[in-house]
Amino acid sequence: MNDKKSNIESFEEEKLKTKKFFLFFFLFYLILFLYLWGEAINEFGFFYIFGIGCFGSFFCAWASSLFVILLKKDL
Repeated sequence: MNDKKSNIESFEEEKLKTKKFFLFFFLFYLILFLYLWGEAINEFGFFYIFGIGCFGSFFCAWASSLFVILLKKDL
């Protein structure tokens, strides 16, 4: 019974690490996007640029965290 609990706990820890990777990458890409395209807010509007930034950052963070997870499993 103890082994089963430790497996569940290790799975939960791995899930939490994955979420932290994703959140880190998402914030990194969002800040980078807003830094590079911040001047376009005056032309296109805040919500448009922020929405595009969130969408692009979400996709890039998903791909980056997937890459890190697959790389960790190979090592």
